[in-house]
Amino acid sequence: MRKAALQQRGMHVQPVVMDFERYEGYRTHARLRIGAPLELNRFWDNSEDGGGQRIALSHQMREALVHLSVELTEGTLYDPHLAICRYMEGYHAGRPHSGVLQNIEARLKQDEDNVLSEFRDLLAKGMPHPRLGDAFSALGRLHRQGETPRWKEAWRWPAWVIFITTTGWWPMWIEARMAKQIKDPAYRTTFGIPLLLVCVSVTWGLMALAVGLLSHNPILGLSTLVGLRFAQALAMPFEDRRLDRRNERLARPFSTHPWVVKWCHLQVNAAGRSQNNLSKTCGE
Repeated sequence: MRKAALQQRGMHVQPVVMDFERYEGYRTHARLRIGAPLELNRFWDNSEDGGGQRIALSHQMREALVHLSVELTEGTLYDPHLAICRYMEGYHAGRPHSGVLQNIEARLKQDEDNVLSEFRDLLAKGMPHPRLGDAFSALGRLHRQGETPRWKEAWRWPAWVIFITTTGWWPMWIEARMAKQIKDPAYRTTFGIPLLLVCVSVTWGLMALAVGLLSHNPILGLSTLVGLRFAQALAMPFEDRRLDRRNERLARPFSTHPWVVKWCHLQVNAAGRSQNNLSKTCGE
């Protein structure tokens, strides 16, 4: 950084974080967050370009990324911490503040044995695992606002029927297939997304070709292709609401489980107050 050409041109280091609610999950959310540029004046002013400077810059970059990220504990408490994080995302409709997650991590470690015992009991009774489903996020929504309205986006139902009976079943089939065949979730999407694109495109193409040949009208075949794509776009909000309601049905029987009451429901208001205070302190 002490090179004259670099100092004249200037340099900006800006933290960027992308995280997924469930990396390989069908119709789950991804978030892109961009933080403020790092303050680099003290690095420009110091002519020494030694190890200490590099370590200081790396530390500043890490702190900026952690502030934007969903930072969870490691080891045996990762899954309970993840479940609480997902619950809070559903309840607050957004990412929990990193400071709130750190406070929850500390409380989990203080009562680790009981936390793990009750959490395993919750899963054994049928609550979907937070790594494999979105039931904890759905439970947060249930506690905050109740069930997703049954008829919300209902006017999209005809388009959804076209979507689900033509290509809408492909994503769920491929996700299940990849989960069985590939252990690493990162590689599931690496292979699953290209396969999905090929399967959907071939299905649309074959259907459009069949309509064109049977009707002896190429224009009708092309119109079918456009119509299928339009039906898919129109159906997506209805599909999202359908998945929300399905996850809420899976989660509802466990809304009064002792672990949920202690670690999710009763603490979320206190965590919400802490999150508001931290946000004001950090200027978010």
